[in-house]
Amino acid sequence: MHYHVGNLGPERVRQAFSLVQAVNPQLSLAAWRRYARPRVERRGTAARTPRRGILCLENRQGCILALFAFRVEADLHLGRVLHCDYLAAVDLLNPRQALGALILGFRRCAETTGCLAIRVVAPRALGALSASLVDSGYDVDWIGHGLTLEDAAAERVGVRQA
Repeated sequence: MHYHVGNLGPERVRQAFSLVQAVNPQLSLAAWRRYARPRVERRGTAARTPRRGILCLENRQGCILALFAFRVEADLHLGRVLHCDYLAAVDLLNPRQALGALILGFRRCAETTGCLAIRVVAPRALGALSASLVDSGYDVDWIGHGLTLEDAAAERVGVRQA
């Protein structure tokens, strides 16, 4: 099977919504468009080397399989770093080739934007991605922790009532 990774274009934002909504059913189309629009519009120099966008993994038929938002940032220790944040992905039956293409897409995006390092943030549930990153030479050098503030506030309220 053949896979392609490229920048999601404005004309495909609506198509990508189906995948994003499968991951987050409460997300409205309007909210997705507000999020995606500034990341997919290309003007002037940004059209050639965007500093942010949405990477799209698709199969030969053009079906979107995964979406990662990316941005270029300055890191005090590493210089320019490409940050790739998970947005959505389908559950792949045989992920090795697809994930290999995705990882190659991260690298090409980093090279195009002049980055010296890549950081990928994805949920623990995407263990196959983590394994593929390690197999491709990526180090597990940062541990991320997440807390939804709404959940934390509910816990604090519960503690106070006890």
